[in-house]
Amino acid sequence: MADHEESNDPYYVSPKEMQGWLEREATDIKRAAELRLGEAARVITDYANGATLYEEMSNRLDEYKARWGEALPGVTRSAGLTDEQILKRITKVRIDQGAMEPDALRRVKYASTRRSR
Repeated sequence: MADHEESNDPYYVSPKEMQGWLEREATDIKRAAELRLGEAARVITDYANGATLYEEMSNRLDEYKARWGEALPGVTRSAGLTDEQILKRITKVRIDQGAMEPDALRRVKYASTRRSR
């Protein structure tokens, strides 16, 4: 690991710090998946078992969708799509929603190319 690298860049983050970030990100993603799937399962199981009527299930499903959004924004069925195609669709949705600047990825690619020289 190249943790010995130093930088005058005030935004510099060491490889060790990035590994810590990755561990936290993985933990958060796993927890979000557990919460998301648990909520979806409860909504559908209650409806399937007759514990809720259609209208209540529909309302709960609307709440679920508002809370979590699409699992893969812009992708209704991921079967047969490459990772690159899925990522392009997600990026397009994020740009359309204003959550991402259109040239954000180009700036990141350019910055990483400059650093690797």
